[in-house]
This record gives sequence, C-alpha cells and structure tokens, in this order.
Amino acid sequence: MTSDDVHAASSEQLALLRDAARAKARGDDAGSAKAATGDGGSERVAVVWPMLEVPHLDREFEYRIPAELADDVRFGVAVKVRFHGKRITGYVVGVRETPEFTGTLSPLLAVVSPEAVLTEHIWQVAHAVAARMGGTVSDVLRLAIPPRHARAEKALDERMANASAAGRSMPEVAEAGNAGPDAASAVPAERDDEASAVTGGAAAHDGAAVADNEAAPGEALASCGGHASTSATSSGAVAADGPAPGDDMASTSHATSGAVAASAPAPLSAWRHYAGGLSLLTHLAAGENPRGSWDVAPGLFGPDAWPAAVADAAAAVRDSGRCTVVVVPDGRDVDRVAAACSARLGEDQVVTLTADMGPQARYTAFLKALRGLADVVVGTRAAMFAPVPDLGLVVWWDDADTLHVDPHAPYPHVGAVLETRADLAPAALLSAGAVPSVRVQAQVEAGVSVPVDPVERTSARVVVTGDDRSVERHGAAARARIPAEAWQGATRALQDGPVLVQVPRRGYIPTIACARCRTKSTCDVCHGPLGLDGEHSAPTCRWCGHVAHVLTCPECGSHEIRSLTIGAGRTAEELGRAFPGVPVRRSGAPDVLASVPDEPALVICTPGAEPVAENGYSAAILLDAWALLDRGGLDAGQRALTHWCAAAGLVRPASTGGVVYLAGVPRHVPFPAVEALVRWAPRWFAARELAERAEVMLPPATRMAALEGPRRAAARYAEALEKAAREHDVSVDVLGPLPLRRRHVFDRATPQRQATSSDDDESLVRFLARWNDPTDADVPALLRALTASRSAAREPVITVRLDPLLDGLA
Repeated sequence: MTSDDVHAASSEQLALLRDAARAKARGDDAGSAKAATGDGGSERVAVVWPMLEVPHLDREFEYRIPAELADDVRFGVAVKVRFHGKRITGYVVGVRETPEFTGTLSPLLAVVSPEAVLTEHIWQVAHAVAARMGGTVSDVLRLAIPPRHARAEKALDERMANASAAGRSMPEVAEAGNAGPDAASAVPAERDDEASAVTGGAAAHDGAAVADNEAAPGEALASCGGHASTSATSSGAVAADGPAPGDDMASTSHATSGAVAASAPAPLSAWRHYAGGLSLLTHLAAGENPRGSWDVAPGLFGPDAWPAAVADAAAAVRDSGRCTVVVVPDGRDVDRVAAACSARLGEDQVVTLTADMGPQARYTAFLKALRGLADVVVGTRAAMFAPVPDLGLVVWWDDADTLHVDPHAPYPHVGAVLETRADLAPAALLSAGAVPSVRVQAQVEAGVSVPVDPVERTSARVVVTGDDRSVERHGAAARARIPAEAWQGATRALQDGPVLVQVPRRGYIPTIACARCRTKSTCDVCHGPLGLDGEHSAPTCRWCGHVAHVLTCPECGSHEIRSLTIGAGRTAEELGRAFPGVPVRRSGAPDVLASVPDEPALVICTPGAEPVAENGYSAAILLDAWALLDRGGLDAGQRALTHWCAAAGLVRPASTGGVVYLAGVPRHVPFPAVEALVRWAPRWFAARELAERAEVMLPPATRMAALEGPRRAAARYAEALEKAAREHDVSVDVLGPLPLRRRHVFDRATPQRQATSSDDDESLVRFLARWNDPTDADVPALLRALTASRSAAREPVITVRLDPLLDGLA
C-alpha cells in the first residue's frame, strides 16, 4: 500500500485531528473519543507506522483497537504494539472502519499518551524528506519527535488546567512554563524507552518564489507558489519588475478564521536597509508567502541587526494569524534571536528548542509548539520539525554551516527540510546569512527564490596586508604573521573600542615540526600530528593523546622542534605581551563568549566563536588566511569567506572608521574569496562558484549520493544500482571506489590504532553515484528500493548519504 492510500484512507482522522488538538489546547478532550470510535462507538482498526530499524519494513500495519483504548486512539498518538514478538512504539496514521488485511489482527497494547504528537503536516514532511534523502520514514520521525517525558507533559497539563480555571490566557501559561525544572534534575524522569532523540532533516524543494528586483525598499515585493492553493502565473515565476505598489500580488494568501488584520511595518524597521524589505513585511502581514535569499548587511547593530529583522518578520507573520520557525547553527545565535523576538513580540510568545536543553525542558518546548502556545519557535536543527500550527514563515541562518547537517540517518539538511515545510504548508521562506551558499544561489538563478540584498554598503574597509605596497612601506615586517600594518591599526583602534582577532586554529601550537629539516612531527604510536598544549608542555598526539617525552626527527635525527601552526592560545599570549595593560579576552571551545563590553580590549577567537560587541568592533585582524584557503573540500573557498565575513560583519562601517586586516594570504595567487571580501560581494562569489561547478558537473548543478561500507559489500551495492538504473532507463554515473579513512579507531587494550590494509575486503570505501538532474526523484527511489531489498536479504549495511559534497561531508 502506498502513502497516497494512507492519506486517502485517513482524511477523516486528519480533519478530526485538528479539532482534537484545538480541544486539547482548551483543556477539553471531548473530541478524542469521536476521532477514534466515531459516532456509533463500534470497534475500529488503527493504521500504525511502527518505529522499526529495518528498511524493508518501513510501512504501515493494521491493528485492532480494543474498546478500552478507543477514546484515546486518533491520528498522531503514539502507541505500543507487538511486532515479531517484541513490544515497540508506533504512531497512529489512520483509523478505519474495516481492515484491509484479511487475517486476524493483533490488538494495540497501549496508548503511550493521548497527546497527538504527530501532526498531519509533519507526517507529510516525513514522507517527502525520506523520499528526497533515500531513507526511511521511521528515521525521519525519530528526528522529528523527541522522546516522551511524562513529567513534562503532566506539568504542562496542570498549568493549562489551572490557567483555564483562573481565566488566564494560554500565553500566560506558556510564560509560566518557562520557569519549569530542567531535565538535569537528579530525580529520574518517566519517559518512553522506545523513543529516540530529535535532530536534523532535509527534503525536496518545489517552487514558490518572490520577485524583488525593484530598486527602492518601499516598492512592492511579489511572490508566487507551486501549489494548488497558490494564485500565481502559469510559469511559476513573476515578471522581473514586479507589481506596482497597490497592485494585486501573485502570492499565496493564508485564509484563517479570526486572523489578525495586517499592520503596516514600523518605519524604523531593520528591513529598511534592504531592497524591498518593507514591502516584504507588508506581504507577510497580508498572509502571503514570499521566498527570498537574504544577504544580511554587515556593520548593523542593536535594532538594525539581523536578529531584530527576524523579529520584525515574525511580528508581521503573527499579524496574519500564523507562526514562525527560526533555525540557527548554535546556542549563541538562539539566544540572540530569541531575545530580539521576545522584545518585539513578548517573552510569552517565544519558545526555544535545542538538543542540549535536557529531556524535560525539551519536551516541554515541543509540547508548547505543538499546542500553539507561542507564535515563534527559535532553535538549532532540533527545531526544524517544530510542529507549530498554521506555519507562516521559516527562516534559517547560514545555509553552508555544517552544523545544519544532521549526523543521523537519513542525514538531512536544515535548509532542505524547511524548504519542504514551506512547500507543503505553504509558508514564506527566508534563507539568511552573510554569504549565500552555492545551493541557495542556484535557487536564486533558477527563479525559485529572489535576492534580498542591502541597499547600501555598510561594511568596514578591508586591507589585505603583506602585498607589494605593504612591503615597500614596512619592509620585512609586512610579511610577519601579524604584519606591522595590522599592529599599527590595532593600536589606533584600541583607543575607540574592542579589537577582534580571528585565529583559524584553536589550542596553543596545534602542530610542530623539526627545527632543522622542517619535517612534520608525528606520533610513534598512531602517526597522528604532535602539538603543544602550553609553553612548557611536552609534545602530545592530537589523535591518541600519547605524550612524546623524547622526540627524535626520523629524517635528520635532530631533537629540536619549531611551531608549524600557531593556535588561538599562543596568539593570545603573544598579544598580551605586545599590548600591556590591555585586557585580552578569549572565545573558543569550550568557553565561547556571547558578547563583550564596548570598551578597549583584544578579543581572540576561533571561527564561529566571535562574540558580539554592543556597538561593533573598531577593527578586526583575520590571521593565517592560508590555513582556511588550504583546507580540502569542494567548499573550502566558501567556508573561508563565510568565516571572514562573519568576523568582518561585526566591525563598524567604514564610514565610522571600521577596518579589517586580512593577514597571511599567499602571494601571487588570485583567490576569489579574498576578492569577494575586499569588494564585499558575497553573492558574486556564490554565482562564480556555481558557474564553475556547473562546468565540471559538480553539485548543485548535479546531484550525488555517497555509498559507504566494506569494500566488497559496497561494490555489490554499486553494481546493483547500475543494473537497476539500466532497467529503469535512468542515467547514473558510479565513481570509485575511494578509500574511506577510519576515524582514529583504537584498540581497547592498547593505545595502538587498528590498521586495516587498503586491499582488505573489509576496509571501508566510498562510491559516488552522480546524476545530472538534481530534481530527478528516480535515483533516490532506486536507492530506497535497493536498500530495502538488501535489508530483507540481510546483506551488510551500506550507508547512503545524499548530497555529501554539498553538505561539506566529503
């Protein structure tokens, strides 16, 4: 039976689900019995999707509903069923009058909770994500629905009941719930032992776009959609000029009873800095669904910073009676966005959802989103499946950040999941960041999304140190690790405020080498890199932790060592001596600073750990540019530019004296990432990268899947894929195999690393499957079918990752 059959058979239950959910939010469970038993009260059949681990059983099964459970069984509730002699968890995805199975049905064993934790929207998204990523629906549901926490559910029910009795509103209940106990309590909590943790996701992208090519921010922003409920042009795109102000918009309207009337955007909104920004707010407030790639302007702080702009967009969406989901890479960004949204909408209207909240706090936040107790959900990738009612806008920050890729099967990406949710809701969409990813730029050039760019340049002045002019002016000092020009600039800037120093590598001295012949020093046990943890520490292996008390170079026999790379710790030490009396603050794992005061100080950080200064940094020094440019991978240039722009964007504009010094750029070699930083042209860089990849048939111009596993088993899988592709007339190129490095596996008895011969049948390898049409769903379907057939035959497991290069996993 197909998923379409499930949806058709469950239409009644899906409609009743919405009524039951609204009744639950009011403290009224009257709708649940009707949803499970119907008016006549006769015994029915539950369609259950069991949470099984094996791909070939990733489908629905029928179970008889015992009379004592009938009142609580409806679409979306978690139940216990017996499968192959084991008691497992599943979700009810339909209720039928009569079974389709002709044999004797097993009964449901129990209802885990009467709470319908699986919504119709998330159910549809789970199918779409599984289809796009070549995975199973069960795996996606494990990511989407966190483990049940009975104490959290009971506490929230009690708060809602008390509030109802006292005549308080639901937002007041949500605010009271924010003070609930965290999951770190020493008392063990009741929870469902079958459920698994939530993270990540990815999905197919359809089409809804917004056209925003006008020059002035106040002009109209048009949008179009790719759904039956969308009023749009037949081509799925809009004219380049867009409609004039006041004209009818080609966009999806959100029809909802009791929707709040759209309000005009505040004239001082942060969106006034972007072309079509104020018009975007107007469209969101009117219930329409524009779709854009937002190139965030640097050098804007306080009410003009990007978190404040997100809050303004969420407020406009609330005016249309809808909710917003915002996903950012890390907890610091969650705090910034949540604070801005709370200031704009009220603290009781914002829920944060992250993977490190703890079981009770996390499940409480999940339930608040599910029951519609907040207008905005802000979180890390754990929040991308947040089951808010009436989804109106999805926003995510920095599409290229590898933290957006979930490490659990089916390894989805936040951006792809939110695009799928926007397609199915339908809802508006904003992909934001200092640098648009190549994947997002491909959607812009395809007309699926439109650029939302700054109307004026607000970046700091960028100086590339160590060039020929610097050498003429400062001599050999211009080519030092911290050039003379940067020293002098930092000295001047410290008179006006803090100075940011970005160091690509953490630690003290991450790698060392022989002082005589420059041979890189490696561990005698596992051959990993050796480094120093402090000025007087002995060389220590970065892989196995072995301490090399006596170090002899295998090439020349010397015992002397020198630093090969310098980390943030050593840099902070050197700068502290060079600027006596100036505070030196460090930000990096595990102690990452969220912000620094607006006073003179040197702030040393690693990429991604830059604290925010209230009024911006007066200057920034980006050290060891070569270390970022030399990193392997398809997206090395993009990641380098993203790290640089993230730091440079925190510096005051050039008009107020802000300056950025880029040090360590290899000479006489042109680097597009360096040019893009100097010109502050991130979209130009993304377009250039996209064109170059298209020429050599690399993603996102094409699509790839990585097939990883033991050599012999992976080869059989690749052969089977090629055969299936020929039989179905699908064009697929299989490349490989490539050796897959083990991740420092050590024997438990000894510190020696386990070695595996490259020609061993059990050594890990990777094949790459490539096909030309990224929107073609045939190849993911073949991968799903092949994985299922191998699972039924109990063949060795092969890990299938779609879009591995695109997600930075190569």
